[in-house]
Amino acid sequence: MVALSGVAVLLFRFWPEHVASTIAVGSSWMTASVGLFLATGEPRALLVTQVALVLLAVVGFGALYELLRPSASARHSSSPLKMMRSRLLVVGGIAVVAALLAGGLSFYVTATDWYRVVDHAEIAALDHLADVSESEDVVIAATGHHGNPVGWWVEGYAERPTFTAVDVNFLAFPEERAQSEFAIAFFNEDLSLEESLAWLADNDARFVVVDKRGPDSGWLETDVARAFRTVDDTSNVVVLRAPDQS
Repeated sequence: MVALSGVAVLLFRFWPEHVASTIAVGSSWMTASVGLFLATGEPRALLVTQVALVLLAVVGFGALYELLRPSASARHSSSPLKMMRSRLLVVGGIAVVAALLAGGLSFYVTATDWYRVVDHAEIAALDHLADVSESEDVVIAATGHHGNPVGWWVEGYAERPTFTAVDVNFLAFPEERAQSEFAIAFFNEDLSLEESLAWLADNDARFVVVDKRGPDSGWLETDVARAFRTVDDTSNVVVLRAPDQS
């Protein structure tokens, strides 16, 4: 990223006017993304740089090619070495841009699958959760079937504070990590019903959401889970309420 940005900056005087807008957009996205990351420490802010990298790479290598390409009058007298250098530069530029595009496409496919968590049935279940809960009620959400954070959707649709079981490497903030570690432990520790309810009570948690396809789905077969009341049950997600809660 730094190298490509540097190339783009150093070759500023070689940019024709018709690519000025592309440079402005790419540089702005790069600056905003890096600035947001430095201000918040949130790694996901850097995802925007992928688009900027492609734009700056295309323009930067195009400018380099124009700079090093022999003029029309000099082409016949150019040495084979110089001609080969120009061709290698073009091939290298295409390879770098292709790698950036392939990486972005791969990330898009992964992210699309990772983030495609809920359908209309799940949304209705989360709306139902919002109807039967109070705004301060905490929800404990299990890990999704792709390792994805189902709890983010619970919090987004039901608008309830949610402890999300997900790989903590995806999280940046200490509070997020602590909440995730609590949720992971809740579903994976061998807790009795009394211990489970005590854990929930200590965190003002009343509800549990589990992806039936996820790695924590085995918790639904425990005696603890059977003591919970079913709020909603879809083909993929079940919403439960802790017992003895009014």
